[in-house]
Amino acid sequence: MVLGAPSLLSTAKKLCIRAAPDLTDIGDLEYVQARDILKAIKRPEQLRQIEIKSPQIKGEDAELWQAFIAREFPTWRRKNYVPKNPTKWYEVYLKYKTEWEKEIIRDRENLKNSMNALKQHKQDHHSKFVDVRALPKIPRDHGMRPNNGGVPLGRGRDFKSPRQRL
Repeated sequence: MVLGAPSLLSTAKKLCIRAAPDLTDIGDLEYVQARDILKAIKRPEQLRQIEIKSPQIKGEDAELWQAFIAREFPTWRRKNYVPKNPTKWYEVYLKYKTEWEKEIIRDRENLKNSMNALKQHKQDHHSKFVDVRALPKIPRDHGMRPNNGGVPLGRGRDFKSPRQRL
């Protein structure tokens, strides 16, 4: 439980964290002092802009770049690129980004090809409506005519209704 008013430093930090989406420069603050503020940044482009305007944090903000990489590129653990120069984390981020975009394009092409193959398979195995008049006529078997085939034409002597049998 804190008694008294909050310090000017903590109040200023809270305001800066709240205003982090609009932040473009941290002046001459060291990374240790600005760490909490920089952690509130949501876009890597914004962090790069701050690095350009405040070069004193370059190289010390590796944890922020690693967090961006882990958040945006799920396959980063397989590659796990690390720059030789700690000030080059932005280039590592760009490398992951270009590889990720290439993977997306490749996956999109694979999906498109699979869908086209599925569509073609569906068209090849689809039942079609055919007009009956377009079909060839079935040849008639003369043995299946009504009388010649032994099929009775009407009620003969052998076929009586139940009333007539009595």
